[in-house]
Amino acid sequence: MDICPSVGQGSIPQGSAVGGRRRVDPVVMSWCRGIVSSVAKQTTVRLPDELADEVDAVARAKGTSVNQLIIDSLTAEIDRVREDKDFLATLKRLVDRDQEILDRLAQ
Repeated sequence: MDICPSVGQGSIPQGSAVGGRRRVDPVVMSWCRGIVSSVAKQTTVRLPDELADEVDAVARAKGTSVNQLIIDSLTAEIDRVREDKDFLATLKRLVDRDQEILDRLAQ
């Protein structure tokens, strides 16, 4: 099941009911925005020669592009860390600290 709202459809992902409407979870919306914006985002990755050769060979053997292999690998890593309780605790501490700094700056 897709948790992101459909563009132009107004469907709402996970959230709590508020006044008869479901509130959009800001973390889910942030993730959804990342998916939508990632279509146009370009980045440069500098790989050591040996790794680049291995990536190229793996992509060719799988019948896919290096770009798609990198996307698949990063997606698998993100899925893995989403299940890692230690990582999530560290992430929460960082986000909380960033929020404290932003709150101080906004005063």
